[in-house]
Amino acid sequence: MIIKVLTGLLAAGALAGAVVVADQLPVHEPAPATVDHQAIAPLQQAVACPGNMEIPVGDISSGDADLDSGSDDVQLETFTSGSTIKVDSGFASDAPVAASIERVGGGDIAGLAAVTCVRPSMDQWLVGGATTLGASARLVLTNPAEAPVEVTVVSYGPIGQEEEPMVIVVGPESQRSVLLEGTIPENPALALHVVSNGTGIVANVQDSRLDGFEPAGTDWVTRAADPGTSIVIPAVGPSDADVEGASASVSLLAPEGAHVSLALVTDTGASEWPGAANLNLEPGVVTVIPVPNISAGAVEVTSDAPVVAAGVSRLPRESQAGREGSVAFDTMWVAGQSAADTSHTLVAVTDSPELSVYAREATSVSVTNQSGEVVATQDVAARTVQRVSVTASAGDVLTVGAGIEWVQVVSAEDGFLTAVAPSDSEVADLDVAVRVDGYVPVP
Repeated sequence: MIIKVLTGLLAAGALAGAVVVADQLPVHEPAPATVDHQAIAPLQQAVACPGNMEIPVGDISSGDADLDSGSDDVQLETFTSGSTIKVDSGFASDAPVAASIERVGGGDIAGLAAVTCVRPSMDQWLVGGATTLGASARLVLTNPAEAPVEVTVVSYGPIGQEEEPMVIVVGPESQRSVLLEGTIPENPALALHVVSNGTGIVANVQDSRLDGFEPAGTDWVTRAADPGTSIVIPAVGPSDADVEGASASVSLLAPEGAHVSLALVTDTGASEWPGAANLNLEPGVVTVIPVPNISAGAVEVTSDAPVVAAGVSRLPRESQAGREGSVAFDTMWVAGQSAADTSHTLVAVTDSPELSVYAREATSVSVTNQSGEVVATQDVAARTVQRVSVTASAGDVLTVGAGIEWVQVVSAEDGFLTAVAPSDSEVADLDVAVRVDGYVPVP
């Protein structure tokens, strides 16, 4: 019993001594964290275009030239100031900006379709297209890089997000083409979120429509501005509001839901849009809003949460089949843009190009060519859209300063129409932040 008591007292004494020693040890505080910012110049990537349009059902001969799915009247022009390489049906260029325009004179995909070649992106949105009866949506993924890329495609429609995303591997310097009507059929209004690894991908959708035997328009759906709360579609509607049968609509998607207001803009200013002043967009649901019958204008999209948007214009033209009472159409897709803090550039795809220019604030718009020469100027009042005629030739590189939303609109006498959007040709340095956390040194 005496031994047990002494053992307990010794243990208690040792514990007390340890506490005293611990109190006398120095306390080390970790050094404050430091953050070092470095500007890294990214690799200059090639721009890429999807190439020729394709007939969804293939080139079928019916014995009647007016009813054949294909056409012998196909003209594809490409514009680039640099060298090019073929990427399957498309091409890539080391120029800062490039473009292509294709005219198909007859058959199922008769129409005019232009596209600006852009650099690959790891995260992009495409708004437009359909997979209902008579419609085809051909997704084209172009990889101009020398390494394979894995692409995840999430699709949305009027009933929300599709349950299973598509995962597609695109090999180096190659292309993958997918007919979406085979994977997500009966979708009347599409929006795609395309996410990729590696060096990114260039994504486009060929939207083609048929109304019975009559072609109802083909155009490229191109990359829209990232989700934002202030989006402008700088060209919607026909040049002549009195054209019978012409129509236009706007497709909207809020990934997380949003309250949205739309305004129509013409050369005289902005006006309220009956029924579209306060829209509630459900998360992940594509909503299509018809545009009132107006002449060429623009659409402002203002929201309390990020949205993506695009507009489509539909113009009637003379029937190629010549059947009494039948009418053919062509379509023009214009992706929504956000006001950029840098100048944007496009390649004119026609001589004497005409630009549709929107300004948020009153300004004098100046258009320059590749030599820095001013080829057009136009005063644009706040919240108006103006048509600007430019003294330039097909293939000229046109630049407009920051803070302007604009496109080149191409209209042909035979009723074909399309648009070419500008892109940011400058490659900004990446800001890399390196954080070094403090640590407690070991004595």
